[in-house]
This record gives sequence, C-alpha cells and structure tokens, in this order.
Amino acid sequence: TAKDCSLMISFRPRENGSTDSEYDSVFLESVKRTYEYKAYFLDLDVKPLDKMEHYFKLDQRIVNFYTRNGGGLAISKGQ
Repeated sequence: TAKDCSLMISFRPRENGSTDSEYDSVFLESVKRTYEYKAYFLDLDVKPLDKMEHYFKLDQRIVNFYTRNGGGLAISKGQ
C-alpha cells in the first residue's frame, strides 16, 4: 500500500523532428501537438511497521463511510 506519496508529471512540447528522448510521448488530437512526458513517484520511504495498524483502521473507516453513504459524499445546500 502506498501511503502519503506524491506523483509528479512533467510535460514539454516535442520539437519538430525530435525523436531521441528519455521521455515518452503522447499526441493530443485536440491541439494536433505531441508532448513528451515523464512521471516520478516521490516520498516512497518505508513507513514504520507500528503505523500499519493505524493505516488499516483508517482505511476501514473510509470504506465504511463510503458504503454507508451510497458510494459518495452527501453535501447539503448549507455547506
């Protein structure tokens, strides 16, 4: 389980004719442009084993809340 980690994604427009890159690329049809991208995961240090019980209980509370509320958050007009 990944807890408290970050995902960083960087994009840059691909220059015409540029094919040698350490980035992967994606073509966006809507703008007719190719972008290179890289993704990084940060803060993946090992968490203390004694925190696993806390994370387990927290996950149970989140799932219980979600299932009790029909799979979504109920927001009243006053909020």
